[in-house]
Amino acid sequence: MAQAERHVRTTARLSGALKRQDWAAVAIELLVVIIGVLVALELNQWAERRETRVLEHSYLIRLKEDLQMERDQADRFTAVVNRRLEAVALLDRLASDPTALVGDPRDVPCALATVSWGSFPPVHNISYLELQNTGRMSLIRSVALRRMLAEHYETLADFALPGLDRTGQNRFESRTAGLLSTSEGIAIERVDGDCQNMAPVTPARAEAIARAWAKRRAAIDELPGLAEHHEFNLRVIEGMQKRIDALIALINRQLDGDDRIMR
Repeated sequence: MAQAERHVRTTARLSGALKRQDWAAVAIELLVVIIGVLVALELNQWAERRETRVLEHSYLIRLKEDLQMERDQADRFTAVVNRRLEAVALLDRLASDPTALVGDPRDVPCALATVSWGSFPPVHNISYLELQNTGRMSLIRSVALRRMLAEHYETLADFALPGLDRTGQNRFESRTAGLLSTSEGIAIERVDGDCQNMAPVTPARAEAIARAWAKRRAAIDELPGLAEHHEFNLRVIEGMQKRIDALIALINRQLDGDDRIMR
């Protein structure tokens, strides 16, 4: 309302000056109007820039949170991959000598059940996809950060297809069917492969499983392929960890700079 009243008064003064042909007054009034318009435009642009920076800041925080979740999963899956490779080594040893000593009898059924399970970590790219799908990627001022994010998620997309491939798993499981009882399979599923939480397995039962396993030559022949698959995923995870660390460091530098400006 106040702005409208000022506009009316300015228009009235300008109209009066024109009628009086008071050109000096006309020039002054026009200068006041122009300055007012320029100031208003600058204030609007400043407000828009600030709103854009605030939006960028929120996306940077969300991107960092997504990347940190990916880093946590990558750390967890490093342990998962190593357990898969340990299972490969154990089954390879038992294929040659079913009576070989094992530290814990539970390791035998557990290795047989989990050696082919997936070892590729999940990707948390929700915020990145939102930026892409809404056309807001330009909100991220840092060209280096945009490039690094694109490289990271494109690399993961390329590696996800072989990393998540279940062909070897399906083939191995079909060739080892019947080696474990239904109750043993369910018990391993219930503890999600963490066999230290399973009920004990007797040494005799572990040896019986190992002897039956040593006769499944078609399944044993799948071990090198499973080992290669898990080694591939381990290399993907190592590259993933390095890229995430670099991305988080870059985001932190920009967030620190924004915090200093906004104080």
